[in-house]
Amino acid sequence: VLDSLPGEKLTYRSWKEMHEQIKKMLGSHNKIAMNYSPMNNIPYVAMVDAGTIEIIKSLGYEVVSAADL
Repeated sequence: VLDSLPGEKLTYRSWKEMHEQIKKMLGSHNKIAMNYSPMNNIPYVAMVDAGTIEIIKSLGYEVVSAADL
């Protein structure tokens, strides 16, 4: 299914491997803009679930809203 889509395909078998792939994908960037709205102040911007944001933060990245981009 993914072969027809553009971009690199990253696969994983466990949550540890998923975290490694996320770190590989995000690299040395320390601030990550996501479709996230702090306190859901702009609800139509919020498209990323809380669990994904928690994972990104737990890996040492700062998550910021992409609303102003």
